[in-house]
Amino acid sequence: MKAFTLLFFLFLSAASYAQLSISGTVNDEQGTALPGANIYLEGTFSGATSNTEGYFNFTAPSAGEFVLKVSYLGYKPWQQTITLVEGTKLPALSIKLAEEAAELGTVTITAGNFEASDESRAASLSTRDVYTTASALGDMVGAIQTLPGVATVGEDGRLFVRGGNGNELRMYVNGQPVGSPYNASVPNVPTRGRFSPALFSGFNFSSGAYSAEWGEALSGVLALETKNLTDAPMRTDLSLMSVGASASHQQPLGKGGVVVQADYLNLTPYMALVPQQFTFHK
Repeated sequence: MKAFTLLFFLFLSAASYAQLSISGTVNDEQGTALPGANIYLEGTFSGATSNTEGYFNFTAPSAGEFVLKVSYLGYKPWQQTITLVEGTKLPALSIKLAEEAAELGTVTITAGNFEASDESRAASLSTRDVYTTASALGDMVGAIQTLPGVATVGEDGRLFVRGGNGNELRMYVNGQPVGSPYNASVPNVPTRGRFSPALFSGFNFSSGAYSAEWGEALSGVLALETKNLTDAPMRTDLSLMSVGASASHQQPLGKGGVVVQADYLNLTPYMALVPQQFTFHK
């Protein structure tokens, strides 16, 4: 008797389970099965995916009214309100999806520009950068030696790009090559550049990827641009030192100008104040 009662309730449970199941097929308008369609009840976790024949089957969480939705890539979404009642089996559904043309959204093309000049690829320094570089000692070449790609060879003081030779790097002033960019060399003293940083508005150093404009350079280019002296005033400077005196005059002329400087050095007062005496024993 107990076994019969248990089988009876299991039968009722299975019947109720079958009555809350939702099944059917998903096809296109030509009747071709659509495998992989997504079928689900809105607002629930109940749903299924159609198989290779377009068939699906899943169980609703409870009786009641639900919105059944079907979606498939390339087809218009489909939905229908269904009512599930315990004791009444929902007939199999035959769902047909209509194709939906894929429409590309609005494409906005914005014009822009970019710079591919030598200045955009070079490291730029200003006159202030040269003077504030501690190891440069106010020398233009000494400041450039702190940039990547430049090697310091002993106390030579010249620019060496990735080793090589100092002559492989070329200096240009307003586009004109400089034949002798360094002062005379003194033993055990680093060579300094011939130009004062105050004469230039900027320094562009390129250790490679420069245009054919700098064809004489093999490993690097240092381009110098002088300042425009159009707005510079006429100026005269005088200075006195313990060993002499100096005088200079600056005269603007059109877009350029002329600077004249005279120096007078006399070590006699200094030698008299601090006598120098050497005794040679041999």
